[in-house]
Amino acid sequence: MQPDVAATVEIITPEILKKALTRWQQARSLPEELLDLQLLSAVAARSQVVRSIWLYDYLYEVAIGHLRLCREAVGIPHLDTLPVSREALKGLLARDFNARDGFLPPPELTAWSALFHRYFLPITISPGELAGSAMISDRHMRRQLQMGLALLTRALHRAELVAWENSKVALE
Repeated sequence: MQPDVAATVEIITPEILKKALTRWQQARSLPEELLDLQLLSAVAARSQVVRSIWLYDYLYEVAIGHLRLCREAVGIPHLDTLPVSREALKGLLARDFNARDGFLPPPELTAWSALFHRYFLPITISPGELAGSAMISDRHMRRQLQMGLALLTRALHRAELVAWENSKVALE
């Protein structure tokens, strides 16, 4: 029996996404429950490896897309290339986390920035290193990472709901 929409949406939590993102960094397999999402139905006939890659690419695009929008909203130009050194990363984080014109950056910007730079760079950066680069406390960085995971979870909830709605329309 195929699970219903509520059951699959409830599988998507910040904790399961953190586990998945950490496993990707360690080149380990993902939690199987994420590979059964309706969002992946177009690639369901393929292997778990293919579904895993597709899901990672999707989450990467969601994270970088939201980070780009948040940066544009506050007038920070978005770079189309990833930082190639730790020094370049420090500069990016400083831009995202520091006050401009007397105003603190929006929490969405700092959350997406923390999430993206923690989980989607080709090298692994610890939360402590991120905090140091952003010139904030480790505790504040952990809160930003938690918020980033919550925002990513919400985005994946929406995508999963759309996938279920599209599957219902296709069956009619």
